[in-house]
Amino acid sequence: MAVKSTPWKRFVGYLKPFKAILRDLFFASIIIQLLGLASPIIIQHIVDSVVVHQNHHLLNMMMLGLFITMIFSQITEFVSGYLSNFMIRKLDFNMMSNFYKHLLSLPLPFFTTRKTGDIMARFGENETIRRFMTETSISTILNTIMVFIYFFVMFTYNVKLTLILMAFLPPIIIITLLATPKYKSYARKAFYAEAAAESLLVETLGGAETVKGMGIERSMRIKWEKKYAESLDINFRSEIFTSIVENASEFFKAGSSLVLLWMGANMVLAQELTIGQLMAFNSQKPY
Repeated sequence: MAVKSTPWKRFVGYLKPFKAILRDLFFASIIIQLLGLASPIIIQHIVDSVVVHQNHHLLNMMMLGLFITMIFSQITEFVSGYLSNFMIRKLDFNMMSNFYKHLLSLPLPFFTTRKTGDIMARFGENETIRRFMTETSISTILNTIMVFIYFFVMFTYNVKLTLILMAFLPPIIIITLLATPKYKSYARKAFYAEAAAESLLVETLGGAETVKGMGIERSMRIKWEKKYAESLDINFRSEIFTSIVENASEFFKAGSSLVLLWMGANMVLAQELTIGQLMAFNSQKPY
């Protein structure tokens, strides 16, 4: 009995030739994130050591270190971007080529029961699927790893401030989890509405001679306008919902910044924390 191939298994099959590139992308992204930790630490020492003690030699050394970090970060980002674009170009070609090959292998009844616009919309969806499975998936894994690294570094600065920051995470996570099913619903509705509008447009233009001959230009235009208006309405409601969710998340993020600033300032006044440490802590916030 043949084992059924799932979409994820098929996608992993597409990625297998790019294992070396994916490994390099992973390490490049880790290096970029770690280099990002250097700037807050250097700024902390500039504020706490250089400015307080008027040490010009140390200032020059710190600025040189900051400059070198910036150069390495830019080079790594360029290499990462090049590898990512190279892999995406190859991956897009393989996915679209195989999709087209599979499409042409389907029996004739498949084409007679479906509209041209629906099939064309599937081609566009391939790019969305590829983007989700490569860019979104890889960035999610890397961001998860870096959150733990950043929280570890922040714990070394101040445990109390880090715990306060972590207390604001659950509401943001809950909002995201509750909103995800609605996001999926809007995406599905938008896809079918846009496919219907595109299908009618393609068929109308392809059969322009028939439309003109029968004198049904107005009825076809009104029919397309209704479908297109429905598509725009779904996208509008989706954008409004996205805006509400983002604003709710931003409310908790802004609240965390306000509480951290208040608590941090009190710790500075109580000499439990230096100004440089407070600045470095705030700049390392993962959200």
